[in-house]
Amino acid sequence: MANETHSEKGPDIPFSLDEYEDRLVPEFRMKDRLAFWDGPIRAFLREHGYVLYSMRSFPEYDVDSLMYPALETPEGPDDDGATYALMDLDSPEREMPDPGDESYLSLRRRSYAREARGRAAFAQSEARPDRHFAIKLVRAESVEIHTIKLIYEASKEKPVRGLIPVIEIIPFRGHWLVVMPRWGENIMLPFPTLVGQVLDSIEDLLEGLGFLHSHNIVHRDHSAKNLVVNHVPVLTYEDLREVPPTRQAARDAGVLRHAI
Repeated sequence: MANETHSEKGPDIPFSLDEYEDRLVPEFRMKDRLAFWDGPIRAFLREHGYVLYSMRSFPEYDVDSLMYPALETPEGPDDDGATYALMDLDSPEREMPDPGDESYLSLRRRSYAREARGRAAFAQSEARPDRHFAIKLVRAESVEIHTIKLIYEASKEKPVRGLIPVIEIIPFRGHWLVVMPRWGENIMLPFPTLVGQVLDSIEDLLEGLGFLHSHNIVHRDHSAKNLVVNHVPVLTYEDLREVPPTRQAARDAGVLRHAI
Protein backbone atom coordinates (compact mmCIF):
# COMPACT_ATOMS: atom_id res chain seq x y z
CA MET A 1 0.00 0.00 0.00
CA ALA A 2 1.43 3.35 -1.02
CA ASN A 3 1.93 6.06 1.59
CA GLU A 4 0.06 8.76 -0.33
CA THR A 5 -3.64 8.87 0.45
CA HIS A 6 -4.81 11.60 -1.91
CA SER A 7 -3.10 10.77 -5.19
CA GLU A 8 -4.29 12.77 -8.19
CA LYS A 9 -3.13 10.04 -10.54
CA GLY A 10 -5.67 8.37 -12.78
CA PRO A 11 -8.74 9.51 -14.74
CA ASP A 12 -11.43 11.76 -13.27
CA ILE A 13 -14.31 10.26 -11.31
CA PRO A 14 -17.55 11.54 -12.94
CA PHE A 15 -19.70 11.00 -9.85
CA SER A 16 -19.58 11.38 -6.09
CA LEU A 17 -19.92 8.54 -3.63
CA ASP A 18 -21.99 10.96 -1.54
CA GLU A 19 -24.73 10.89 -4.16
CA TYR A 20 -27.91 8.93 -3.64
CA GLU A 21 -27.30 5.23 -4.05
CA ASP A 22 -30.92 4.27 -4.47
CA ARG A 23 -31.43 3.25 -8.09
CA LEU A 24 -35.07 4.44 -7.89
CA VAL A 25 -34.29 8.14 -7.34
CA PRO A 26 -33.47 10.48 -10.27
CA GLU A 27 -30.20 11.69 -8.70
CA PHE A 28 -28.66 8.23 -9.04
CA ARG A 29 -26.94 8.02 -12.44
CA MET A 30 -25.80 4.45 -12.98
CA LYS A 31 -24.75 5.32 -16.53
CA ASP A 32 -22.01 7.66 -15.25
CA ARG A 33 -20.67 4.98 -12.93
CA LEU A 34 -20.58 2.30 -15.60
CA ALA A 35 -18.89 4.71 -18.03
CA PHE A 36 -16.20 5.28 -15.41
CA TRP A 37 -15.41 1.57 -15.06
CA ASP A 38 -15.49 1.07 -18.82
CA GLY A 39 -13.30 4.10 -19.55
CA PRO A 40 -9.66 5.19 -19.04
CA ILE A 41 -9.49 3.48 -15.65
CA ARG A 42 -9.00 0.26 -17.61
CA ALA A 43 -5.54 1.43 -18.69
CA PHE A 44 -4.77 2.74 -15.19
CA LEU A 45 -5.54 -0.62 -13.57
CA ARG A 46 -3.68 -2.51 -16.27
CA GLU A 47 -0.55 -0.61 -15.21
CA HIS A 48 -1.10 -2.26 -11.80
CA GLY A 49 -1.51 -5.71 -13.35
CA TYR A 50 -5.33 -5.94 -13.39
CA VAL A 51 -7.49 -6.50 -16.48
CA LEU A 52 -11.08 -5.38 -15.92
CA TYR A 53 -13.87 -7.68 -17.06
CA SER A 54 -15.58 -6.94 -20.37
CA MET A 55 -18.93 -5.15 -20.07
CA ARG A 56 -22.14 -5.38 -22.08
CA SER A 57 -25.52 -3.72 -21.49
CA PHE A 58 -28.85 -5.35 -22.32
CA PRO A 59 -31.64 -2.73 -22.09
CA GLU A 60 -34.20 -5.23 -23.35
CA TYR A 61 -33.62 -7.25 -20.15
CA ASP A 62 -33.35 -4.13 -17.94
CA VAL A 63 -29.69 -4.97 -17.33
CA ASP A 64 -27.36 -1.95 -17.10
CA SER A 65 -24.24 -4.00 -17.41
CA LEU A 66 -23.18 -7.60 -17.37
CA MET A 67 -19.48 -8.09 -16.56
CA TYR A 68 -17.62 -11.21 -17.60
CA PRO A 69 -13.93 -12.29 -17.69
CA ALA A 70 -11.92 -10.62 -20.46
CA LEU A 71 -9.11 -13.19 -20.37
CA GLU A 72 -9.41 -16.91 -20.85
CA THR A 73 -9.19 -18.52 -17.44
CA PRO A 74 -6.85 -21.53 -17.23
CA GLU A 75 -8.48 -24.71 -16.02
CA GLY A 76 -7.79 -26.10 -12.59
CA PRO A 77 -8.23 -24.63 -9.09
CA ASP A 78 -5.95 -21.90 -7.78
CA ASP A 79 -3.18 -23.08 -5.49
CA ASP A 80 -4.32 -20.71 -2.75
CA GLY A 81 -7.90 -21.62 -1.93
CA ALA A 82 -7.74 -19.67 1.34
CA THR A 83 -7.49 -16.42 -0.64
CA TYR A 84 -8.75 -16.99 -4.17
CA ALA A 85 -12.05 -18.62 -5.02
CA LEU A 86 -12.60 -21.88 -6.82
CA MET A 87 -13.93 -20.94 -10.26
CA ASP A 88 -16.59 -23.20 -11.72
CA LEU A 89 -14.99 -23.17 -15.17
CA ASP A 90 -16.90 -26.04 -16.63
CA SER A 91 -19.95 -28.09 -15.79
CA PRO A 92 -19.89 -31.55 -17.35
CA GLU A 93 -23.66 -31.82 -16.88
CA ARG A 94 -24.34 -28.67 -18.91
CA GLU A 95 -23.95 -27.73 -22.54
CA MET A 96 -21.83 -24.58 -22.32
CA PRO A 97 -22.33 -21.73 -24.82
CA ASP A 98 -20.22 -21.02 -27.86
CA PRO A 99 -17.34 -18.74 -26.70
CA GLY A 100 -18.17 -16.41 -29.59
CA ASP A 101 -21.81 -16.06 -28.54
CA GLU A 102 -22.21 -12.78 -26.64
CA SER A 103 -25.97 -12.87 -26.26
CA TYR A 104 -27.46 -12.13 -22.85
CA LEU A 105 -28.39 -15.74 -22.11
CA SER A 106 -24.98 -16.97 -23.23
CA LEU A 107 -23.05 -14.52 -21.05
CA ARG A 108 -25.18 -15.38 -18.02
CA ARG A 109 -23.88 -18.92 -18.32
CA ARG A 110 -20.29 -17.84 -17.76
CA SER A 111 -18.68 -16.42 -14.63
CA TYR A 112 -20.66 -13.22 -15.08
CA ALA A 113 -20.97 -10.55 -12.41
CA ARG A 114 -23.18 -7.56 -11.66
CA GLU A 115 -22.74 -4.72 -9.18
CA ALA A 116 -25.95 -2.86 -8.44
CA ARG A 117 -24.51 0.48 -7.30
CA GLY A 118 -21.59 0.95 -9.65
CA ARG A 119 -19.08 1.31 -6.82
CA ALA A 120 -17.08 -1.74 -7.88
CA ALA A 121 -15.98 -3.73 -10.90
CA PHE A 122 -14.33 -7.09 -11.46
CA ALA A 123 -10.96 -8.00 -12.90
CA GLN A 124 -8.36 -10.68 -13.49
CA SER A 125 -4.64 -10.71 -12.86
CA GLU A 126 -2.83 -10.19 -16.15
CA ALA A 127 -0.03 -12.48 -14.95
CA ARG A 128 -2.38 -15.05 -13.38
CA PRO A 129 -5.71 -15.01 -15.30
CA ASP A 130 -7.02 -17.74 -12.98
CA ARG A 131 -7.11 -15.16 -10.17
CA HIS A 132 -10.23 -13.00 -10.17
CA PHE A 133 -10.78 -9.81 -8.19
CA ALA A 134 -13.41 -7.33 -7.06
CA ILE A 135 -12.12 -3.73 -7.11
CA LYS A 136 -14.09 -1.22 -5.05
CA LEU A 137 -13.87 2.58 -5.01
CA VAL A 138 -13.79 3.92 -1.43
CA ARG A 139 -13.39 7.48 -0.16
CA ALA A 140 -10.00 8.17 1.44
CA GLU A 141 -11.50 9.75 4.56
CA SER A 142 -14.17 7.28 5.58
CA VAL A 143 -14.95 4.81 8.35
CA GLU A 144 -15.01 2.04 5.74
CA ILE A 145 -11.41 2.56 4.66
CA HIS A 146 -10.27 2.41 8.29
CA THR A 147 -11.76 -1.07 8.59
CA ILE A 148 -10.34 -2.12 5.23
CA LYS A 149 -6.83 -1.07 6.25
CA LEU A 150 -7.07 -3.12 9.44
CA ILE A 151 -8.02 -6.19 7.43
CA TYR A 152 -5.29 -5.45 4.88
CA GLU A 153 -2.58 -5.32 7.54
CA ALA A 154 -3.92 -8.43 9.27
CA SER A 155 -4.08 -10.33 5.94
CA LYS A 156 -0.44 -9.80 4.99
CA GLU A 157 0.78 -13.04 6.57
CA LYS A 158 -2.36 -15.09 6.09
CA PRO A 159 -6.06 -14.34 5.57
CA VAL A 160 -8.21 -13.71 8.63
CA ARG A 161 -10.70 -16.54 8.80
CA GLY A 162 -14.22 -15.34 8.08
CA LEU A 163 -13.21 -12.08 6.37
CA ILE A 164 -12.69 -11.50 2.67
CA PRO A 165 -8.94 -10.75 2.30
CA VAL A 166 -7.66 -7.41 1.02
CA ILE A 167 -4.95 -7.87 -1.62
CA GLU A 168 -3.95 -4.29 -2.36
CA ILE A 169 -5.06 -0.70 -1.76
CA ILE A 170 -4.26 1.74 -4.57
CA PRO A 171 -4.46 5.54 -4.00
CA PHE A 172 -6.67 7.19 -6.58
CA ARG A 173 -7.81 10.83 -6.71
CA GLY A 174 -8.75 11.30 -3.07
CA HIS A 175 -10.06 7.74 -2.93
CA TRP A 176 -8.71 4.22 -2.65
CA LEU A 177 -9.18 1.38 -5.09
CA VAL A 178 -9.53 -1.63 -2.80
CA VAL A 179 -8.55 -4.92 -4.46
CA MET A 180 -10.10 -8.08 -3.02
CA PRO A 181 -10.43 -11.61 -4.40
CA ARG A 182 -13.76 -12.23 -6.10
CA TRP A 183 -15.82 -14.72 -4.09
CA GLY A 184 -19.31 -16.05 -4.79
CA GLU A 185 -22.77 -15.41 -3.37
CA ASN A 186 -25.60 -17.60 -2.04
CA ILE A 187 -23.41 -19.15 0.63
CA MET A 188 -25.91 -21.79 1.78
CA LEU A 189 -26.42 -23.29 -1.67
CA PRO A 190 -26.12 -26.20 -1.88
CA PHE A 191 -27.63 -26.63 1.55
CA PRO A 192 -25.35 -28.43 4.03
CA THR A 193 -26.23 -32.07 4.54
CA LEU A 194 -24.09 -32.73 7.61
CA VAL A 195 -23.95 -31.03 11.00
CA GLY A 196 -20.21 -30.54 10.54
CA GLN A 197 -20.82 -28.52 7.39
CA VAL A 198 -23.19 -26.21 9.25
CA LEU A 199 -20.63 -25.79 12.05
CA ASP A 200 -17.90 -24.95 9.51
CA SER A 201 -19.91 -22.03 8.15
CA ILE A 202 -20.84 -20.80 11.64
CA GLU A 203 -17.22 -20.97 12.82
CA ASP A 204 -16.01 -19.06 9.74
CA LEU A 205 -18.44 -16.19 10.28
CA LEU A 206 -17.93 -16.05 14.06
CA GLU A 207 -14.16 -15.78 13.52
CA GLY A 208 -14.71 -12.84 11.17
CA LEU A 209 -17.08 -11.11 13.56
CA GLY A 210 -14.70 -11.76 16.43
CA PHE A 211 -11.88 -9.97 14.60
CA LEU A 212 -14.10 -6.96 13.87
CA HIS A 213 -15.41 -6.77 17.44
CA SER A 214 -11.87 -7.03 18.85
CA HIS A 215 -11.15 -3.78 16.99
CA ASN A 216 -14.40 -2.14 18.15
CA ILE A 217 -15.97 -2.45 14.70
CA VAL A 218 -19.66 -3.27 14.35
CA HIS A 219 -20.95 -4.74 11.09
CA ARG A 220 -24.23 -2.90 10.58
CA ASP A 221 -25.70 -5.13 7.89
CA HIS A 222 -24.82 -8.73 8.70
CA SER A 223 -27.31 -10.23 6.25
CA ALA A 224 -27.05 -13.08 3.75
CA LYS A 225 -26.54 -10.70 0.81
CA ASN A 226 -23.30 -9.46 2.40
CA LEU A 227 -21.81 -12.91 2.93
CA VAL A 228 -19.59 -14.67 0.40
CA VAL A 229 -18.07 -18.09 -0.21
CA ASN A 230 -14.83 -19.09 -1.93
CA HIS A 231 -16.57 -20.54 -4.96
CA VAL A 232 -17.81 -18.66 -8.05
CA PRO A 233 -20.27 -20.64 -10.17
CA VAL A 234 -20.40 -20.32 -13.94
CA LEU A 235 -24.14 -20.96 -13.79
CA THR A 236 -27.03 -18.62 -13.15
CA TYR A 237 -28.72 -18.18 -9.79
CA GLU A 238 -31.57 -20.40 -10.94
CA ASP A 239 -29.15 -23.12 -12.02
CA LEU A 240 -27.32 -22.80 -8.70
CA ARG A 241 -30.33 -24.29 -6.96
CA GLU A 242 -29.53 -27.48 -8.88
CA VAL A 243 -26.11 -27.64 -7.16
CA PRO A 244 -22.98 -27.05 -9.28
CA PRO A 245 -20.76 -30.14 -8.93
CA THR A 246 -17.68 -28.13 -7.95
CA ARG A 247 -19.38 -26.35 -5.05
CA GLN A 248 -20.92 -29.55 -3.73
CA ALA A 249 -17.51 -31.27 -3.94
CA ALA A 250 -15.85 -28.38 -2.10
CA ARG A 251 -18.45 -28.52 0.68
CA ASP A 252 -18.09 -32.29 0.98
CA ALA A 253 -14.29 -31.95 1.13
CA GLY A 254 -14.48 -29.29 3.82
CA VAL A 255 -12.64 -26.64 1.77
CA LEU A 256 -15.60 -24.29 1.26
CA ARG A 257 -14.95 -21.12 3.26
CA HIS A 258 -17.45 -18.43 4.21
CA ALA A 259 -16.71 -14.76 4.84
CA ILE A 260 -18.17 -11.36 5.60
